[in-house]
Amino acid sequence: MKQLVQQLERVRTLHGKAEKVVQPCEAVLVGQARRSIVAASDLSRGHRLERQDLTWIRPAVGLPPGEEGMLVGRILNRAVSFGEPILLSDLE
Repeated sequence: MKQLVQQLERVRTLHGKAEKVVQPCEAVLVGQARRSIVAASDLSRGHRLERQDLTWIRPAVGLPPGEEGMLVGRILNRAVSFGEPILLSDLE
């Protein structure tokens, strides 16, 4: 029984933790590995953003995926080119 308990403890240790944390050696690459929200096509000033106007590319230089709700339905206060990040400051 003692050996079984020890084996179970070892399995728990090997499984690690569920939360992901950026390691110091990875910090330099985080921006290049992550994606950001960008324009899926050229968009003119005054355009009301829709879901299909957005796509995601690397490197991360703008809003992260999951923040689309902050953009959809809002109006652009400047023209945005294909592949260019759409920032909150670009909205009315």
